Amino acid sequence: MKKFLAQYSVIIILVVLGFVLQWKYLNEFPSHIHAWAQSDRYALALGFNRNEFDFFRPQTYVFNHQFPGSHQFANKSTITAVDFPIHDYMAALLMNLFGSTSPWCFRLYILAYSLIGLFFLYKTCDLLLNNKIISILIVIFAATSRVFVYYQAGFLPSVPSVSNAFIAVYFYLNYLKTQSRKSFCWSIFFFTLGALSRLPFAILLVAIIIFEAFHSIIHRKADLWKWVVFFISILFIGLYFLYNYHLQNKYGSIFLNYALPPRNFEEFRILLKLILMKWTYFYFTKVHYLVFLILILATLILIFARKKALQQIHKQLLVIFSLFIAGNVIYSILMIQQFPAHDYYFLDTFYLPCILLLVILVSILTGAHKLLKFPIIIILVLACILIIPRVVKTQEMRRLTGNWDHTETTIRNFMDSKAFLASANVPDAAKILVIDAYAPNIPFILMNRTGFAVLTTSRKNIIEALKWDFDYIVIQNEFLLSEVVSNYPELIDRIERLSGNGKITLYRLLPEPKQQTLYTFLGLNDKRPVSIERCAFETVDSIWNKHWKKIKLTNEVSYNGRAPGFVNNNQEFGLTYKLTNADTFRDSSRLVLFKGYFLRKKDLTGCSIIASVTSGDKSLFYNGYELQDLIPKTNQWQEVNLFFQIPKIEKKDYKLELYIWNKGRNTLYYDDTEVSIY
Repeated sequence: MKKFLAQYSVIIILVVLGFVLQWKYLNEFPSHIHAWAQSDRYALALGFNRNEFDFFRPQTYVFNHQFPGSHQFANKSTITAVDFPIHDYMAALLMNLFGSTSPWCFRLYILAYSLIGLFFLYKTCDLLLNNKIISILIVIFAATSRVFVYYQAGFLPSVPSVSNAFIAVYFYLNYLKTQSRKSFCWSIFFFTLGALSRLPFAILLVAIIIFEAFHSIIHRKADLWKWVVFFISILFIGLYFLYNYHLQNKYGSIFLNYALPPRNFEEFRILLKLILMKWTYFYFTKVHYLVFLILILATLILIFARKKALQQIHKQLLVIFSLFIAGNVIYSILMIQQFPAHDYYFLDTFYLPCILLLVILVSILTGAHKLLKFPIIIILVLACILIIPRVVKTQEMRRLTGNWDHTETTIRNFMDSKAFLASANVPDAAKILVIDAYAPNIPFILMNRTGFAVLTTSRKNIIEALKWDFDYIVIQNEFLLSEVVSNYPELIDRIERLSGNGKITLYRLLPEPKQQTLYTFLGLNDKRPVSIERCAFETVDSIWNKHWKKIKLTNEVSYNGRAPGFVNNNQEFGLTYKLTNADTFRDSSRLVLFKGYFLRKKDLTGCSIIASVTSGDKSLFYNGYELQDLIPKTNQWQEVNLFFQIPKIEKKDYKLELYIWNKGRNTLYYDDTEVSIY
C-alpha cells in the first residue's frame, strides 16, 4: 500500500510538472526553433491519416525530397524513407480516435510518452537507491533539462526514444538484481524500440551486448536464450534498416540518413567550440552543471581519499556506462556537423548518459554512508527550486520571434490558406508549387494540399521548378518581389494571377509567356490607390512635404540629370515616409507598395527598407527587406519594388513609417521614390 501511494504521488507530480511547463503550448503549430524538422514529423502523422494508415509507406506532402538532390528534383510520390515511424503512426491513430488533426493530438502523445519514461526513471532510481524522496528529486532534475523540456511535448522521436531507454534501463537493472528472464526480454524490447525510431539509441543496446559478451567470457558460461533475444533484436533493426534503404532508393527522403564527420581536426575543433558556445546552457542550466560537479567531486573524494570499494552493481553499471559514453563519442564525431544547428542531437546522445551518471553517483554516495542522504536531498531540493522558474522562462524565450523569423511569417501567411484555396475552387487533389516555402511541409500542411516546395529562390531553381507537374502556384506576398521576382524578373510574364487573400496569391502557369506590367501581375490594374505620394527630389517643395522626411541631396551622382537623395556613414536612418492617425487602415487591411531607384558603389551590409506601424510604445506591424539582396549590381541605378500587407488597425492613434535603416552605415543613393496604398 505504501509503495502504491508513493508511485501514485510520483505520477501526480510528473503530470503537474508536465502541464506547468507545457500547457500553454499544447496546440501550438510546429514553429520557432527547428520548426522544419518538427513540421516534417507532423506531416508524417497527417500522411498516415491520408494513406489509410499504411505503416510501411510513410508520406508527407512534398514531392521534391531533400535527399537526394536537396529539393531540386521532383519525385512521383510523397512517400519518404524514415526511421521506424511508430510514434508518428500512434499520433495519427490518436488523431483518428479524437476526430481531430490539430497539433495537440501529437503533442499530447509525446508528452504522455515522456511522462511514462520519467516514471520508469523514478522506478530505476528507487530500485537502485531505495529512497523515494531522492528518486523523485532526480526525476524532477532530469525532467527540467532545457532541451528536454522544449521537446517534451513536441513532434520529434527523440523524447519517446529517451523514454524507451529509461524503461529499458529499469528492466535491465531489475534483471541484474533478480536474474529475471522476463525483465531481460522486456529490456531488450524497449532498447530495440528506441533504436528503431532513433538509431543512436542502438548504442546503449550495443553496450549491453558487449557487456554480456565479456560476462560470458569471464564466467565461461553463455546463456543461449540471451543471444537468441539479442539476435531477434538485431534482426528487427537490420530488417527495417534494409527496408528503409529500399524506400530511400525508390522514393528518396526528407530525413538525413548518412554521416557528416569533420573533414579534418581543425574543423572538428571549430565545430566543437561552436557547439559548446551555442548550446551548453540550452542543454542544462548552470544549476544542473553545478550539481553534477558537486556529486562528481564528492564521489571521487569518497573513492580515492577514503578508498571506498564499489559495490558489484556499481561496477557493472560503470562498465556499461563507459561503453555507452565511448559509443556516443564515436557517433557524435561522425555526426558533428549536425550538432551546431540541432540541439536535439544532445537528447539522442549525451542526455541519457548524463542522467544515468547522476543516478550512479548518487547511488555510490548514499550506499557508502546513510548520513550522505540528507545533504544530497538538500542539494537536489534547492536545485529543483532554482531550475523550474528558469526552464519556464526558457520555454517563453525560445518562442520569441520577429521580422527575421521567416518560418513564423510563413506560418502566419498560410494559416487560413485551406479555406482560401477552397473559395478559389482549387481541388483538394491539386498539386501546388510553393515558391519560397522556407520549410518544405509547413505551407502544405496548412493548405492541406500536396505539392512542390522551392526553398532557395535562385533563378535556376525557379526556372527548373516551373517544369514540374503542378496545377497551381502559390507565393507569399511579403516575399514575392523581394525574393522571387527580383531573382527571376521574367516570372511576371510567365504566370498569371488568379486570386489572393492579402497574405498569399494564387497563380497559374501561362501556356506561353505573355508580357504584362507589374501592376497587372499584382492584380492592381483595375484598382485605384487610396493614397499615392511621390518624392522625385526635383524641387525643394517636393522634398520637404508633410510625408517625406530625413532627406539629404548630393551632386556626387545623378539619376536622369537629377540630384538624388543619399545616406552615408553618418546617418543610421534615411528617407522616411510617415502617415499618422489617418482613416486609411481603419476599415480594412491595405497593400502598401514602395517603388524607387537605388545605386550603391560598394557592398552593402545591414541596410534595409522597413515598414512599421506603432501605437504609443506598442508595435502593431513590422517588416523589412535587405537592400543588398535587391540591388546586386554596383555603380548602376536599379529599380526596387516592394509591398507590405498592413493589417486592419483598430487603434485610433497610430503611426505608419516606411524608411531606410542604415544600421551598417553604408553610402547609398536613391531617387524617384513612390508609396502607393491600395
